[in-house]
Amino acid sequence: MSKVEKQHFKHGDTLVEVMLALTIFASLAVMAIHTMNSGMYQAERAIEITMARNEIDSQAEALRFIQNNYVAEREHQSDRQQYSALWNAIIKNYVIEASDFRSADYDINASNIRTCDDAYNAQMGGVSRDNTTKKALAINTRLLEPSSGLYDPNTVKPDPSNPYSNLLSEILIDKKAVNSNDSQYILRPAPLYPRGVYSLLSLGHINDAVGSATDATNSDNTLAEDYIYRKAESIEGIWIIAVKGDNSNIVRSDRNAEYYDFYIRSCWQAVGLSAPSTLTTIVRLYNPEVID
Repeated sequence: MSKVEKQHFKHGDTLVEVMLALTIFASLAVMAIHTMNSGMYQAERAIEITMARNEIDSQAEALRFIQNNYVAEREHQSDRQQYSALWNAIIKNYVIEASDFRSADYDINASNIRTCDDAYNAQMGGVSRDNTTKKALAINTRLLEPSSGLYDPNTVKPDPSNPYSNLLSEILIDKKAVNSNDSQYILRPAPLYPRGVYSLLSLGHINDAVGSATDATNSDNTLAEDYIYRKAESIEGIWIIAVKGDNSNIVRSDRNAEYYDFYIRSCWQAVGLSAPSTLTTIVRLYNPEVID
C-alpha cells in the first residue's frame, strides 16, 4: 500500500469521543468548584462560630464580673459600691419566674425555627415587644470598668454615690431599647453573625461639679482606649434570658431564689445552610442574699 493510500485511512476523534471528553472535563470542573465552595463555606462557618462563642463568652464574663464585684463591694460604703445598681437592676427588672420560662415559647432549636426573626419574635414578645413576661437583654461590655477609668477624668466626674446611675440604660440593653439613629431596636437579628456594633458615647447628659461634659466627636482619636466608641448602636444575634431558680421543692419561709440561670443565646443565618445556626450557654449565679 502506498504512502498516499495509508494517509487515506487516518481519521480524527469521533463526536462521541469529543462529547465524552467534555463530559469528563465538566464533571471534574464541577467537583473542583464544589470542593472549593465547600471549603470556603466551612471556613466561614468556623469563623462565624468562633465570633458567636466570643460574644457569648463576653456576655457570660460580664455577668460573672457584675455579680462578683457586687458581692465584694457589699461591705464597702455606699459611695464605693459601683456594681450594686447593675446587679440589682438585672435581678429586679429582667429575671422571670421558672414557671413562665417553662410555659413560654423559649425553645430556639434550629430545627424548630425557620429564621432568626422567628426566634426573636418568640422570645421578645412579638414584633412590638410589649410582652412583659419575656424580658430579653444584653450587656454593653465596653462600659464595664471602674468609674475612675470610665470617662475622661479631666472632664467628667460621675456621681460618686452611684457611678452607673446615668448609664444603666447604656449598659443594660433591653428588648425595648431603640437606636436613635435608625429608629430600630438595638437588640436585633444578625445580618452576618452575632456581634455588637458601637459608636461614640455621648457624655453631655452626665454632669460634673462645674457643668456638663463635652460630647465625644469624630475629631477624637478613634484608636485610643477612651470613652469613645462604647455606645451600643446594635446588638445583633445575641441576647440573654434570666430565669429565677425554681424553689418549688425548697422549704423556705421567704422563698428567695437560691440561684439565677442566665440563658445566653445566639442565632444567625450561616452561609450555605438553610436552617439558622444557634449557640446557647447557661450561666448559673447564686444569690448572695441566700448564700449569707
